[in-house]
Amino acid sequence: MVEEAATTETKKWSDILKLLALLERTADVCSRYELEQAYHLHILAVDPTYRGHALGQRLLQFHMDLAKQLGFKAISGDFTSVFSVKLAEKLGMECISQLALGEYRDEKGEKLFEPLDVHQVIKTCVKLL
Repeated sequence: MVEEAATTETKKWSDILKLLALLERTADVCSRYELEQAYHLHILAVDPTYRGHALGQRLLQFHMDLAKQLGFKAISGDFTSVFSVKLAEKLGMECISQLALGEYRDEKGEKLFEPLDVHQVIKTCVKLL
């Protein structure tokens, strides 16, 4: 991701890729669980119009089932919403690392993200399959 961040056309996307790379290094899922590879989700989102119909749960469960079907021994995901973290935990995922979005800075020390209300932390959660 760091390599892609260096070649992307927009600074915002580059900043996001660098953040995702940091989260991946911090969680270090494969080393932590002695795995060659793991299935990873960067985004889980449901349009506000369709919330309240268990779509997030169905999407996450779909990916868990797919990961298992493809032979992965673990699934991990980065969750920025308190609601998606609760959903991940409900489906048996364990949060193994976190980063306060408001404290994240780029190489120049500049604050990049202004978190919304209750969505202050991005957490990486894992489930062994």
